[in-house]
Amino acid sequence: MDAQSGTSRWDRALQLLRTEPDRSWRTIELAAALENCHYRSFCAQLGQWTKEGILRRLGRGRYTLAAEMIAPTSPQGPQLPGELKLPPRP
Repeated sequence: MDAQSGTSRWDRALQLLRTEPDRSWRTIELAAALENCHYRSFCAQLGQWTKEGILRRLGRGRYTLAAEMIAPTSPQGPQLPGELKLPPRP
């Protein structure tokens, strides 16, 4: 959770990736856009999200949002695998 914005890294990443869902994002672009994140830990987080099917790895340092994550599937948002399940938004 980012103390300044009150949102998690995942929330901010998802919002950014959904702005251009068909785009191939470079790791450095994502990290720079999210600000205040440690690059190496962020790279590890991208790998975890890829293993969980949230992101697709297109090549070295290039990611895109998995098709099922482009738009919410329910009013509560998409159901994420693993530990990334988000509570419903107020």
